[in-house]
Amino acid sequence: MLKIAPIEKQHIVACAHIMATNPLWQRYNVTEEKALRLFSSIPSDDTARVSVALLNEEVTGFIWYYLRGTFFSGGYIRLVGVSIQHKRQGIGTVLMDVAENDISQHTPDTFLLASDFNIPAHDFYRQRGYQNVGQLPDFAMSGISELIFWKRIQQKKEAPAAKRAT
Repeated sequence: MLKIAPIEKQHIVACAHIMATNPLWQRYNVTEEKALRLFSSIPSDDTARVSVALLNEEVTGFIWYYLRGTFFSGGYIRLVGVSIQHKRQGIGTVLMDVAENDISQHTPDTFLLASDFNIPAHDFYRQRGYQNVGQLPDFAMSGISELIFWKRIQQKKEAPAAKRAT
C-alpha cells in the first residue's frame, strides 16, 4: 500500500538516486552527489515541505514544495520525482494531491516550472488544471526554457467592499 510521509534522513539517499537516474535531471547534469547535497539542504522553515511516497517502505517518489512565496502569495511545487520503475502507477498524482491540498490551506494559487522539452509533464499538469502562463528562457540551464504553470486551487476570497464617504 502506498503511503505518503514527510522525508526523513534515511530517505535522502533514495530520493537522490531517483533524481540521478532520471533522464530529465541527467540533462541538467544532476549526479547522485549533487542530488544528495540538494536533499541534505532542505530548508527547516515552516513553509518548505518534502514528502516521500513509500511502497512497502521503499521510497518510490518525492515532492518538494513551498506553501507560499511565489509572487508574495502562491505556493510553489519545486520538484516532483517518481522512480523509473514506478512511473505511470499514480504515484505522481498522489504526491501532487498531497501538495495541492496542503498549499490550498494557505493560498489559493500554486505555481511550478516544467522544462520546455518535458511534454509528458506538460500534459500531466494540464490534466490537473494547470495553465501555461509564460516561460523563462535559459533560467535553469542555457538552451532550455522553463514553462511557468499556474493553477488556482481554491477560490479567492472577495475583498471587502470599499467604505463610502458620507
